[in-house]
Amino acid sequence: MSPSDSEEDRPTTRRRVTLTSSDNYKEWERSILSRLIQKDLDEVVEVDAVVPSGPATDQKAWMRKDRKAWAAIDESLGSAVHNVLPPHLLDIHTTSPTGLLAKSLLDYLRATYSAARATRKAELYRIIWRTDINETDPMTSISLM
Repeated sequence: MSPSDSEEDRPTTRRRVTLTSSDNYKEWERSILSRLIQKDLDEVVEVDAVVPSGPATDQKAWMRKDRKAWAAIDESLGSAVHNVLPPHLLDIHTTSPTGLLAKSLLDYLRATYSAARATRKAELYRIIWRTDINETDPMTSISLM
């Protein structure tokens, strides 16, 4: 067996996951974060990511990474998800207030499609379903929810 045939020399391939709804968000998030790490683009979507304030060459390199990360995230979205993105996240040529296009897109998707949001929604439905609403003064009952 030649060294080029060994298991550790072969690149690992992972099936690409397309975000279609909240149902596959967790699998999609793992997939897209792995892809960003493999392409060395993960630093632009980290929690504490900021555009460098140093030389213009550093800023230009950062913006290039940010655009590449945005493109990787954007191409992993199903049409149902992509079609409901806010206008400022749809186009690579728009500007983000923070200058972080990829992070803004990922944060929006996390807030919209993660299980935490779905859990909160289910909890709200449960509260509404179990609350007795006084027919004579429904606003009082609703405001207590």
